[in-house]
Amino acid sequence: MQMTWPKTKSCFILYSLIRGVNVESLDQLWEETLEIMKEKVAKPSFDTWFKSTKAISIQKDTIYILAPNEFTLEWLDKHYRGLITESLYFITGSEIMVQFTLPITQQVETQAELK
Repeated sequence: MQMTWPKTKSCFILYSLIRGVNVESLDQLWEETLEIMKEKVAKPSFDTWFKSTKAISIQKDTIYILAPNEFTLEWLDKHYRGLITESLYFITGSEIMVQFTLPITQQVETQAELK
């Protein structure tokens, strides 16, 4: 069964039959995902790449993860996207795509550097 994701953080509840986890918010979903990451990657890697991340939105079948900088964003995308996607599936039982993003100020700086 495919889940339909509401656009607002406060109005959705996810139930995982696999782990028996009741996830009631976007923050809680990301915290559960981070707990799995702690089990799957070494502590120094977790602290470097995951500790400063935050789930900021979920729309339809995509979760948007805020990375603190462009280097971290690219590293997560290249090295951990698959593991994050698997972990989200493990929690929710649904396929959720992962999209990494930067804080607005970093996006503006990056665009200015490209000009």
